[in-house]
Amino acid sequence: MYIDLETEMYLQKLDSEIRQQTYWGVVPEMPIEWQPDQLGFYLSDPISLPAFLTKLRVFEKGFAFDYIEEDVFERKITVFAINENKEKFLAKIEKLLDCQSKGEMCETLLYIWATPVTYIDEAVC
Repeated sequence: MYIDLETEMYLQKLDSEIRQQTYWGVVPEMPIEWQPDQLGFYLSDPISLPAFLTKLRVFEKGFAFDYIEEDVFERKITVFAINENKEKFLAKIEKLLDCQSKGEMCETLLYIWATPVTYIDEAVC
């Protein structure tokens, strides 16, 4: 398994392009309880999606990310994999660039946040 630097650079470019999208910052108004096997559960703020993209670890066939929980005495880092191949997940993200209305932006974000994830490993520091 190798790290895909080209895709990592592309994600950084997407971060900038998404933030420039006319409807960026529109948050779906419906309260949703995300499940621990969905990406939305691990985004602390819905608007944090572009920054989240730049923190993804990109591998040959997919993505992984760290979810960090901190309390006074320890820090727990849990690693999750996104359960979609790179091309399919990137296509979801790229749809944000083509949104023509607030409603379409919200629908696209909900679609992205519903992406399934899988627990890989954890460490306590």
